[in-house]
Amino acid sequence: MKLREYQRVIARDLYNSFASYRKNLISLATGGGKSLIFSTIASYEISQGNPVLILVRRRHLVDQASKNLTKQNVPHGILMGDH
Repeated sequence: MKLREYQRVIARDLYNSFASYRKNLISLATGGGKSLIFSTIASYEISQGNPVLILVRRRHLVDQASKNLTKQNVPHGILMGDH
């Protein structure tokens, strides 16, 4: 899947902020594409040999993240109680 222009800007700005800050936050409305953005970033980082850890609070977010990672052919696993 391709990122929309505003999503590409967010991803680019996030990468640029890594030079100055270790902790970063992306805030978007529901349906804004947060999962797609972090899946794209994870895909790139894994392709560079970097480990990635994605933490979410709810089962449906685990499933959503896994679905997006699968669409981008990103190898991943899930660690979650009762799942």
